[in-house]
Amino acid sequence: MTSLEDERKLLIRLQTEVWDSIDNLCMSLKRKEWDITTDCPGWSVKDCISHLIGIEHRLLGRQVTDHVPKNMKHVNNDLGLRNEIDVDLRRSCSINTILEEFREVTSERKKILHRQQDFSEKAESPIGTGSIADLLSIRIFDCWVHEQDIRRAIRKPGNLSGNAAAHSFRRIDRTMPYIVGKKSKVGEGKSVEFIRTGYTANNFVVAVESGRARVTEGDVSPTVSLSMECEDYLILTCGREHPSNLINSGRISISGDAHLGQSIVRQMNFMI
Repeated sequence: MTSLEDERKLLIRLQTEVWDSIDNLCMSLKRKEWDITTDCPGWSVKDCISHLIGIEHRLLGRQVTDHVPKNMKHVNNDLGLRNEIDVDLRRSCSINTILEEFREVTSERKKILHRQQDFSEKAESPIGTGSIADLLSIRIFDCWVHEQDIRRAIRKPGNLSGNAAAHSFRRIDRTMPYIVGKKSKVGEGKSVEFIRTGYTANNFVVAVESGRARVTEGDVSPTVSLSMECEDYLILTCGREHPSNLINSGRISISGDAHLGQSIVRQMNFMI
């Protein structure tokens, strides 16, 4: 079996796992919990599921009704507008209808994924042109992040460990050189240690060398260290809460150059 085939099977398994986890979570929801507000601006629990449905609906090549959402104050770009259209179109739908559509579109997508043999083929994603593997990796991440949005809203934590969580945290970790080098513009010779504690713990150092920020190996004395629980790392990097709230509440520990640390924390949201 080739490594590409291994990756294909793993991605299909991860996508199936996170869809099943969301389905099970939805089955546990009480009627009033569907209307609870999440950290996503303007979106309830039901809206998050509608968003996931809308993405898969579009990936299936199905037509989307022309529609102008009622509330667009939190829409910042074309992708946000498409997402808001998908959500607003389903706001009048019953919970049973939403659940049925979620199961139908994910079932159809699974059939397609199993039929697709070459995951290196070109595919469009929110971050540009890539492969089917790239797109599916993003879809796993997006589904898992919105599952966590729902879980925080209803105060029912779960799925912060395991395969989908590990996959998602790795995707976040890979953005940290961009955060350090491009967004925070950390100076030459400086380094930042990221310490994630809890269910999916990890720690690594990003150093700026020869004008580039990259993860470095070996013993490094970091200029600043940032330590936080894995859920706070997710909340911060996905823009679910203002960085100042996490700093002021003590949920982020900064050691070393405090000024540099705070400036990096304020730049760690990488979501579009």
